[in-house]
Amino acid sequence: MDDTDLIIVVVVGALIVFAIFAGVMAVLGARKTKRKNAALAAAGVDPEAEAERIKNLPRYAPGIWQIFIGTLWLASSALIFALFQTDGLSDSFSVPRFVAVFYDSLGVVGGSIVQAIIAALLLGNGIRVCIKVRGVRKLSPVPVLPA
Repeated sequence: MDDTDLIIVVVVGALIVFAIFAGVMAVLGARKTKRKNAALAAAGVDPEAEAERIKNLPRYAPGIWQIFIGTLWLASSALIFALFQTDGLSDSFSVPRFVAVFYDSLGVVGGSIVQAIIAALLLGNGIRVCIKVRGVRKLSPVPVLPA
């Protein structure tokens, strides 16, 4: 088994672990929502009105997308850098045009490093947005549930 096969096995394994994690989190989230709706109904709060109030709060979506795109971008630049260092990258490889500017002007190593820095900045901004939205959502008024 050569290095590229090992990299492919590790990446596919990581994707499988991530898919299992996402499934478990979805099931736990559904259970939590069901318990929360039962508690709201028991407290005399209309779950639909509460859902509408929550719907009007700021969303995590911009931050989540920045984290997702930043992670993919960082992984792709790290993969290209690792393949270049292990001589697993051919002389001609294809990348999107807006990314090719980095590789054409700075070379493979410099282009990968600049892309990793940009991806890290994108990840950091996405995390900052999610933390900011979480703070706004936490401070929003919520009905008091009985103990």
